[in-house]
Amino acid sequence: MSLEGIEQILERGAREPYFANRIKSDPSVLDEYDLTADERSALLSGDIDTLDSLGLEDRVTKSLLRGKTWA
Repeated sequence: MSLEGIEQILERGAREPYFANRIKSDPSVLDEYDLTADERSALLSGDIDTLDSLGLEDRVTKSLLRGKTWA
């Protein structure tokens, strides 16, 4: 998936609490997105270092994911 797509998931999770809660309760909601195993794992665990290493801008991960885990 493109970095833009990962950012869209993060932004939607930050903007729509229902979506973030769905990810927590049913991670299969991410199946509709074309994620690699590493991307999916990093999103679900809140692994900011991995997301940064994938190329996400630090400002995105800090503002949208800091302190959150959806697992």
